[in-house]
Amino acid sequence: MQILLKGGRVVDAVNGVDEKLDILIDGERIAKVAKSIKNVDCEIIDCHGLTIIPGICDMHVHLRDPGQTYKEDVFTACEAAAAGGVTAVACMPNTSPSIDSAETVKYILDKAKTAKAKVYPVGAITKGLQGGEFTDFAELKAAGCVAVSDDGRPVKNAQMMKQAIADSVKNGMFVTSHCEDLDIINGGIINDGAVAKELGVKGMARSSENYITAREILLASELDLPVHIAHVSTKEAVKIIRFAKKNGVKVTCETAPHYFMLTEDKLRARDADYRMNPPLREQDDVESITAGLLDGTIDCIVTDHAPNEEEEKAEKVPSKWLIYDNGELIETDKFEYNNKDLEQLVAYELGVGASDEGEPPHVKIMREKGFCDYEEASDVGNLKWYPKGKLVRDLLIDYVYNYVVDLGAMPVETPIFYDLDNDAIREHAEKFGERQYRTATKRSLMLRFAACFGAFRLMGNTFLNYKNLPTKIYELTNYSFRYEKRGEVVGLKRLRAFSMPDMHSFCASMPQALEQFDQQVDMCIQTGVDLEVSYEAIFRATEDFYSENKDWMFAVAEKIGKPLLFEILPERKHYWSCKIDFAAIDYLGRPIENPTVQIDVESGKRFNVEYIDEDENPEYATILHCSPTGSIERVIC
Repeated sequence: MQILLKGGRVVDAVNGVDEKLDILIDGERIAKVAKSIKNVDCEIIDCHGLTIIPGICDMHVHLRDPGQTYKEDVFTACEAAAAGGVTAVACMPNTSPSIDSAETVKYILDKAKTAKAKVYPVGAITKGLQGGEFTDFAELKAAGCVAVSDDGRPVKNAQMMKQAIADSVKNGMFVTSHCEDLDIINGGIINDGAVAKELGVKGMARSSENYITAREILLASELDLPVHIAHVSTKEAVKIIRFAKKNGVKVTCETAPHYFMLTEDKLRARDADYRMNPPLREQDDVESITAGLLDGTIDCIVTDHAPNEEEEKAEKVPSKWLIYDNGELIETDKFEYNNKDLEQLVAYELGVGASDEGEPPHVKIMREKGFCDYEEASDVGNLKWYPKGKLVRDLLIDYVYNYVVDLGAMPVETPIFYDLDNDAIREHAEKFGERQYRTATKRSLMLRFAACFGAFRLMGNTFLNYKNLPTKIYELTNYSFRYEKRGEVVGLKRLRAFSMPDMHSFCASMPQALEQFDQQVDMCIQTGVDLEVSYEAIFRATEDFYSENKDWMFAVAEKIGKPLLFEILPERKHYWSCKIDFAAIDYLGRPIENPTVQIDVESGKRFNVEYIDEDENPEYATILHCSPTGSIERVIC
């Protein structure tokens, strides 16, 4: 089939073309380009007043696939791109899981084979974008990656970035750098300028971008190798890049339309559509970026396409943190602490306590006592258990089993693999983002991170009558799997494979759920007594739940027998509306969360766990999650 594009302005910068021309298309090929093409029997499209250009390549997009396909997937993203004349995209690696393996690259490229635009994957510099361990650049290149980046996050360690620049070039790629210092940003959400002060919102200092831009350029200069700077937004960054180019540094860069078209003034109306990272800056920045485009300092324009749900972009209202003591709620900074552990817990939760760095003493002890050790031939965070440790572990497992069975729970066993193409499984898994531990198979399979997937599937296929409720089932997940950050995997406290006692209670009403919650808090308190573990407690609830159940929460708090921390969330962010967490404080002043009880108000509907009420109508069950001890490994540590 032939199509004639008639009278359009044809712009082809590569070949120096900018004039009115006719273009004859034959099938998928351009058959002829001339000032006037006549006497052709085909469809004619009048292009007078229109510009015809080659397909655009957008070298910086976020496709949200895999892991967040409720926002978009490869197909819908490419369809949107093609509708705007974008025929090729380079997709950034901050998916879930991140693009840090050949399997994920293959998943994307397999989907892209039938998409409406060509997709060029950008691989991750570090595994999980966590800055701890390099990915295999050679493997990523062989799989189809064209560049590497940790975009969405910076590479904090300068030596790692230097090595990444060198190794990327060695493997026929280049680094595109997300220039942001998270320590400088420190929780800021819009530009640190007049609008942030006016709105009372924490700002993002421009020095964050400028500092890392300068760092990457210095590293590239020392190596005499190329580096690419992503989404330039400040006037200082433009000056730094211009100076570097004039002095022979092999640096290229990009910006996005919003950085030369819009300013922070758009945020005065608190419209979340104008929140992005880097943030909208000031008029001087807009003028500098425009000048940088015109003089060639800035090499290209990208969209930084990154679809988000409205609630994710909205300004976050912080939780209220209070201490409950003898029937009163007291502000954390006005409470007189007589308990060092509680004080350390509060500091940690407020982000001012002990860091997660440093090795706790139990790591050395677990080896010296012959309990367990890391298995180097396995993945990080997977242990081997020696006879002594296995005996202790089994005794703890038996202790929990006997306790929950005496409470009326029925033991079950469910699979460890789950298919992310199942809507309910995927939606529940996405609550945990990058913690998903995926497998390198043709199907999109995930190793479970808790018993809930199997438990809810099992109960969703069970006939329940209100007379049967509450119904409790119990499973020891041996194992549960969470893809924890490599740098956070420490001893028995945080593992990628662990044993979790999980009890789920299926209730007919909220009052019934509160009654069960009460009993299960008693169980958690008793496990602390039996195992001689001193716990601090955090009671968390949404504002709505707290308002409706304040007296009940205070009564539960009294059971703890000492002051505890309350977190009141402005709205529900998770599947639970209320939960209590018990945590032991380790030698370094950090909490080790162990027992928990949670009221789940989402999963009954998501997994179709129904019961027949007294009027013979189907209703969704309210579900309690309870781990009486937390993971067995954490109890030991």
